[in-house]
Amino acid sequence: MSLRQAAAARNGTRVIVPTPPRGDAAYTQIRFELNQAVDLAKKSAALMSRNITSMISLLESGSEPSHGPAAHPRRRSFEAYLTETMSEYLKAMMEYIKSEVRLPR
Repeated sequence: MSLRQAAAARNGTRVIVPTPPRGDAAYTQIRFELNQAVDLAKKSAALMSRNITSMISLLESGSEPSHGPAAHPRRRSFEAYLTETMSEYLKAMMEYIKSEVRLPR
């Protein structure tokens, strides 16, 4: 994953890494591993590391969109999230990353 992020950044693509959905037992581990992957990607991309933005803070924040799925956790990690849960998460995600992304009107 890190190498793909770095390659995309070197090619001029803006890479934004959002917070993962909560509610799974592996949430803390996934969050930690994503931060490590972003750090490695930035080091690999060198001069183009400014194109990689991590939206995963070191300390969990209540403003993160990942708090939506936590209200509706899955019973098992292989189960799909409910459509309503994902819709809520995606709306929160779009609002959360709005400051980092310029979208055409």
